[in-house]
Amino acid sequence: MVFRLKVREAFRATRVLLARINATVQETVVGMKVVQLFARERRNQRDFERLNAEHRDAWQQSIFYDAGLFSVVELATGVVAALVIWKASGHATAGTIYLFLRYMQLFFMPLRDLSAKYSVMQSAMASIERIFQLLDTKPAIEDPVSVPAPRADAQSTGEVVFENVWFAYQGEDWVLRDVSFRVAGGERAAFVGATGAGKTTIIKLLTRLYEIDRGRILLDGVDIRQIPQATLRQRVGTVLQDVFLFSGSIEDNLSLGRTDLDPGTLQRAARAVEADRFISALPDGYATEVRERGTNLSAGQRQLLSFARALAHGADVLVLDEATSSIDTETEALVQRGIHVLMEDKTALVIAHRLSTIEDVDRIYVLHHGRVAESGSHEELLAAEGLYHRLYRLQYAEEASAA
Repeated sequence: MVFRLKVREAFRATRVLLARINATVQETVVGMKVVQLFARERRNQRDFERLNAEHRDAWQQSIFYDAGLFSVVELATGVVAALVIWKASGHATAGTIYLFLRYMQLFFMPLRDLSAKYSVMQSAMASIERIFQLLDTKPAIEDPVSVPAPRADAQSTGEVVFENVWFAYQGEDWVLRDVSFRVAGGERAAFVGATGAGKTTIIKLLTRLYEIDRGRILLDGVDIRQIPQATLRQRVGTVLQDVFLFSGSIEDNLSLGRTDLDPGTLQRAARAVEADRFISALPDGYATEVRERGTNLSAGQRQLLSFARALAHGADVLVLDEATSSIDTETEALVQRGIHVLMEDKTALVIAHRLSTIEDVDRIYVLHHGRVAESGSHEELLAAEGLYHRLYRLQYAEEASAA
């Protein structure tokens, strides 16, 4: 019992430290360019050596307890053998003494085997604890038990409504405060504001990556908490600023395993956002293999692929979160034309810092400290000379000074 408690704790420590070592190595390898550019090689090496030393010490502790158990069993075997010989000498024949020693060996043999296997079992138990800890973690967001039947007059228009939404990532440090707005089906709305105003959080809440604390979010009049997550995310196509591409062909990255998207559909979506230009120039076209995270493509090319991917999946609502940040001005003009064509009859929510990209949207919402401070068209907001007017002047003043 003493061994079980001690060695289990030691093996838990080794598993935690091994996970930290793996995370450190993966992080350093992925961020190798940053490590080299900021001359962090020696510091990263010291961090790794420190973790490695802690892992070594934890292993030595587990080996100490393992060896201790085996030694105790061997000591008990020797003590019992000495007691048998001492008690039997002068009272029993040599054959009787041999028989008792043989019985003693047969008794202790399973204990020796158990002591050799017990540490392996405790190591496995420590690993299993971590596995079951993960498996027993309940999802923070779950699908509804029953899905409400759609109304007979309900139509899939893509209307998005936020009703008095409050949200905080931690405690009551509110990121969104009583946010309300309505984006009608087929309408194009943009969200602007300073960094930390809550623009990206709106997108995360709409796709239920996080659950709201108060209020409601409606999609076509239905609370999104009553819509299965898979259905919701099929209806909301998202293009993020940080594009993630998987290892595989370009066609696989566009379809993401959906067998109902034929090559023609994927190619039409790519042509609409001008991605077909660079794809056709590649040696194998749409069959070109993409390396891990798309490292063999430029940032602009990865962004164009994310456009084509979102548009090919035919969502009712298109969400663009700083989607043109990695595209040069000439390419952006081409992409904007393709987006305008494919946004017809779709609801679009656009988050942008570059105000020149949202001048033609139907309505602009200006967020300030987690609230909707202003809303209106580009011309209306400029005429009001409020927050949007100041953002617009600051941005164009910066661009003019840079030029």
